[in-house]
Amino acid sequence: MDDPGMKRLIGLYGTAEAPPDDQFVECGALSLTVQGAELRQISFAGAEAVRSIAFVIRDEDWGTRALHVSDTVLEADEAGFRYAVTARADGTEIEVSIEVTGSSKGELAVRGEARAQQPFLTNRTGFAVLHPIEGIAGAPATVVGKDGIARTGRFPEFISPGQPFFDIQSIRHAYGLDSEVEMRFEGDIFEMEDQRNWTDASYKTYCRPLSLPFPYEIGPGEPVRQSIELSFSSPQTPSASVEHPVVSLDPARQEVLPELALAFEPGWAPTDWAPLADIRPVSLLSRIDVAADPAVAVRAIAEAHAALMDAVCELEIVLEDDRAPDADLKGVSELCREAGISPQTVIALPRAYLKSHQPSGPWPAGIQPDQALAAARGTFPQAAVGAGMLTYFTEFNRCPPPQNTYDFATHGTTAIVHAADDHSVMETLEALPHVFRSARSVIGTAEYRLGLVSIGMRTNPYGSGTKCNAEQVRLAMAHFDPRQRGLFGAAWTLGALAATEGCDIKRIAVAAPAGPFGLVHKPLPVPQPDYDERATESVALVYPVYHLLRGLAQARGGHRLRTRNTAPGRIAAFAHTGEDGPMLWLANLGNAPETVVLDGIRGAATILEAAQLEAARAQPDWFDAAPEARLDGRLALDAYAMARLRLAE
Repeated sequence: MDDPGMKRLIGLYGTAEAPPDDQFVECGALSLTVQGAELRQISFAGAEAVRSIAFVIRDEDWGTRALHVSDTVLEADEAGFRYAVTARADGTEIEVSIEVTGSSKGELAVRGEARAQQPFLTNRTGFAVLHPIEGIAGAPATVVGKDGIARTGRFPEFISPGQPFFDIQSIRHAYGLDSEVEMRFEGDIFEMEDQRNWTDASYKTYCRPLSLPFPYEIGPGEPVRQSIELSFSSPQTPSASVEHPVVSLDPARQEVLPELALAFEPGWAPTDWAPLADIRPVSLLSRIDVAADPAVAVRAIAEAHAALMDAVCELEIVLEDDRAPDADLKGVSELCREAGISPQTVIALPRAYLKSHQPSGPWPAGIQPDQALAAARGTFPQAAVGAGMLTYFTEFNRCPPPQNTYDFATHGTTAIVHAADDHSVMETLEALPHVFRSARSVIGTAEYRLGLVSIGMRTNPYGSGTKCNAEQVRLAMAHFDPRQRGLFGAAWTLGALAATEGCDIKRIAVAAPAGPFGLVHKPLPVPQPDYDERATESVALVYPVYHLLRGLAQARGGHRLRTRNTAPGRIAAFAHTGEDGPMLWLANLGNAPETVVLDGIRGAATILEAAQLEAARAQPDWFDAAPEARLDGRLALDAYAMARLRLAE
């Protein structure tokens, strides 16, 4: 591949699909970013009041149908602006038109219409408004319902498993410093859910209550018309944004580092295990599905442990719903004993609990989680036994583990349940501390272990299955997300690790040896441009996230150093002591260059950016071999670049 622009895209995102262009619109104190058919970062007086407004079309599996824009018009002057867009929903005959008008006085109106040419089954079609979480979590709001009565409530501080507000015709709440926004809805009944459940950094006000039947049909020629009117007020003048992020350390505030595990299941073994030895994971978190062939899974796990000799064994076991768990667990135990595997931890869960169920039920019949837990404890008496979910925090929060019955609690996360654009995926990092604090509010001081924390979706609790994503684009609910093998994926992973600060997390898995969440390249059912072409039997190619985990291997036995970061949405920072002394890892979380001010930090830096990926893919020890540059108080980072700073003591 000789096209430099294409190589850069693939290096950053793992795909040749370019991110959409943003348009910044400013009208007096009102500003927003237009991204195709979506409005983002709607701000007034310099503070974000609304994270997003989008006309959303979701199919019968809760998959979001992308809107392909065919025409846009933007007209603006000092008094106001008008933005109009027409689009077609991906894979449908649905045409969508949206008109936005705004004024410098702090008024914004958004009108949308969708028309289907053919019958379409949908779980939701209409506007969705995303409210920010920072500064709003726990804050009061006033809601007026269709009866015209105003009721006061609060945005949940800890993540709500159900809807915090119903029957919303208008909602008013504060944001920023002494600023306020009011939104009025027409065209449907709206309610709110706490999207932090899915690691979205937002509360979402959406149409068609979940209490109504779904899927439902949109008939040919039946228009779906809705509108939202917003009013902003603030005594503040627009504030200047932070010019450069500032990062400093507090060496006196140390905490225990989360142990790093690799997630594993059959099919996730690399062609060559050699590069994985340098990752030195504390454990291999392996999944066994008793409905598949457990003997095949145990053989694969045994081979993995032979290659990663220092990694302890942890098991996640998926049980059948309609038979007693004891026999299946005993069979797995016998296979492990024959293979020489001694699990240190075990969690067993009925298959029905790989799906999501509303907090009010109905709940699945058959084996219950507490029965599976008791059977696991009896079958694996030497192992710590866990409770929680093998999917995501949503399911954990809706069906919390029973108190005082488990040795540790667990769940995983994925970043692409509702949206897969780059902004939304990076914003999930903002939600992760909320997830961790909310889990702590459920489990108290019990040990907290995170399963696979990833961009891509391992299993889909909300539909019939994950999307394969054969085209390797940005796709919600995709199993194979291309950004796993780009600098974007490495930066996001560093951000996820940074988000664990102060949360007392024992263990976290942020990758697998190979496969959809892999560190090392191997052939997959989807194309991997610039990797498939360069792969040879003699050279094991590695993804950028490999270099992060290989570097963090030297932190074993060390402590975490607390960081101060003035712009955590733009820069990820993670510091630790270890075998090679104190280290600070930084990553640019955006697609524009950033200059980081290093307050009181001395040492030398090695930077991995798009220009070095050609060499870094084929050189697992790239960070050790690459030259270091002395720090001079500032560090320039290209888009999604990752830096290792060796600190002077």
